[in-house]
Amino acid sequence: MDQLIGQLITEIILENSKVISIAVKSRNKFEGWLKFELASKLEEQGFTDVFVETSYEMRKDRYDLSFSKENDFYCVELKNTKYKLGYCWGEKLQKTYNKEF
Repeated sequence: MDQLIGQLITEIILENSKVISIAVKSRNKFEGWLKFELASKLEEQGFTDVFVETSYEMRKDRYDLSFSKENDFYCVELKNTKYKLGYCWGEKLQKTYNKEF
């Protein structure tokens, strides 16, 4: 799963390099836009229950992105230079990967 998320983010960046270069030159964040692009790519890959900004159980915090496939539930937290992917149960990421892109 980690490789797939990295691959999809790389595809999004390559497909939108002109837009991203404008954001980078202006020192603007593009995390919000990336969430929706990644959600769209995940749906294209056959993932279900794809949601942007899903609430943590019993907390005010939110995952940037959550999705399911074959009874496994995943969530992603995006930052401007890296992401955190994990299996979601209850209130926190149970297994996480920090990857830079």
